Amino acid sequence: MGVYTEALLDDLGYDNKEDMLIDYALESVVPGVCSNKDCLAVIDVEPDATHNYCDCCGGGEVRSCLIIWGVI
Repeated sequence: MGVYTEALLDDLGYDNKEDMLIDYALESVVPGVCSNKDCLAVIDVEPDATHNYCDCCGGGEVRSCLIIWGVI
């Protein structure tokens, strides 16, 4: 399991990404994770987010779970 997947699942309380995908696949806002490995903040973003600003660390790039897992 990758560090981004682990951050998402831990923060949101899921045991696996399949269950999380079922809950978020058709939503207009989905969880995203900061690409800064010292931060890994989970933030709500658009499903196609790839370079959103991270409010927690002030840098990094927040990508949606759907992008990270190759759904879109």
